[in-house]
Amino acid sequence: MIFPSIRPPSSIKSQKAFTTISTNFEGGYRQTRERHTRDLTTFTVTWASLPREQKDQIVNHFSSVRGSKIFSWTNVSEGTIHSVRYTEFPSIEANAHTPNRFDISLKMEEV
Repeated sequence: MIFPSIRPPSSIKSQKAFTTISTNFEGGYRQTRERHTRDLTTFTVTWASLPREQKDQIVNHFSSVRGSKIFSWTNVSEGTIHSVRYTEFPSIEANAHTPNRFDISLKMEEV
């Protein structure tokens, strides 16, 4: 499944997961190791003043995949394609000054 083709987002925030596990010992030293063998990224993607038609595309896409199905999403700021899933419901705010415009925020995690 592929993310809908809509206008590029206003912002894309990416955060790599810190996966180091550490154990403190009585002698004052610490042992560390990696929990995973790869770095997983969480993305927060936002659109400002998105038209109703494109908002509906996002809502319909979320309804079809929910948080369990994996889909392809293109990070337009880096030109990379990621396999991701939603981590929460989209945040949708109606724009009070412009009818039929919405501010939307999505959170996705790389799988």
